[in-house]
Amino acid sequence: MMFKLALALFLVGFAGVASAHHSMAGYDDTKKITLIGVVSEYRWRNPHAWRVWDVKDESGKIVQWSGELPAINTDQALGMSKNSLKIGDEVSVTINPSKLGSPDGRVWKIVKKDGTLVVDLALMRTQ
Repeated sequence: MMFKLALALFLVGFAGVASAHHSMAGYDDTKKITLIGVVSEYRWRNPHAWRVWDVKDESGKIVQWSGELPAINTDQALGMSKNSLKIGDEVSVTINPSKLGSPDGRVWKIVKKDGTLVVDLALMRTQ
């Protein structure tokens, strides 16, 4: 009886941890778009670092886009660090956009205006 109770408590606790992580299902992996903008926020934190950049739309209005990368240890394995981007850096960002049409996506590639490659997830898949 005690074993079953302990197992049940473990499974309930594990389910909470497992459900806390989210999937990338909200992003359209059949599309990739590239946006040029200026970094306005850069959050280097677990479980995923976030980048926020300001992009001018067709009418000239500034739209804040945000992008998610894999876990920080994956970013570091690809050569990124918390100092890779600074507020004000002009960047080209390639993402899988949100399926909902919101200004966010899964980041695949970031290149600075001077041509410096910040990260390219395609390199991870080919190594």
